[in-house]
Amino acid sequence: VIFRPECCDLNQQAIARAAPPPIWMLALAVSGANVGISLLSPAIPDLRADLMATADQAQLVLSAFLVMLGLGQLGAGSLSDRIGRRPVMLFGALLFSLTGFGAMFAPTIEILIGMRILQGLGAAACMVMGRVIISDSYQRAEAGKQLSTITMFQAVVPVLGFAFGGMLADLVGWRGAVALMVLTAMTVLIASLIL
Repeated sequence: VIFRPECCDLNQQAIARAAPPPIWMLALAVSGANVGISLLSPAIPDLRADLMATADQAQLVLSAFLVMLGLGQLGAGSLSDRIGRRPVMLFGALLFSLTGFGAMFAPTIEILIGMRILQGLGAAACMVMGRVIISDSYQRAEAGKQLSTITMFQAVVPVLGFAFGGMLADLVGWRGAVALMVLTAMTVLIASLIL
C-alpha cells in the first residue's frame, strides 16, 4: 500500500470548499448550555412552590444539568470523530428539545430532574459540536476570529439570561423560562437540518 499525501489534500480541499454553517447557528449551539442555566436560575423559587419541592431538590434541577453538561462533553467529541459532526449535533439538539418539552410539562420534581439530566447531555453535544465545526470549517486565523465571536456570545448570554429569566418567571412562571430554552434548542435543530 502506497500512501499518497495528495488524497488527503483533496479531502482537506473538499472540506475547505464546503460552505461553513452560519456563525449565529454555531454561537446559539454553544450558548444553549448557558441558556439552560441562566434562564431557569431566577425561577427556582417559583419552581419550588409549584412542584412542592425542597430547596435541595430545586437546586438539583440546576446541578444535574451542569454535571451532565460536563460529562456529556467528554463523549460528544470522540463520538463525532467516529460518526460525524452533523449526526451528533442533530441528536444533541433533538435531545435538548424533547427533554425541554418534558421539563416544561413535568408534573413532579423527580421527573423534572430526570429531564434536566438528559437535557444536559443534549446541550453538551451542541456545545462541543459548535466549537469543533468551527475548527473543521475555517483556517487557523479565521477560526480564531470565529471562536472569539462565540466566546463573546457565551459571555453575553448569561447576563441577558438571568435578567430575562427573572422577567419570564414573574410574567409566566418557571415553565415559560423552560419554553424559551425549548425554542433555543428547536432553532439549533432546525438550523442544523437545513444548514
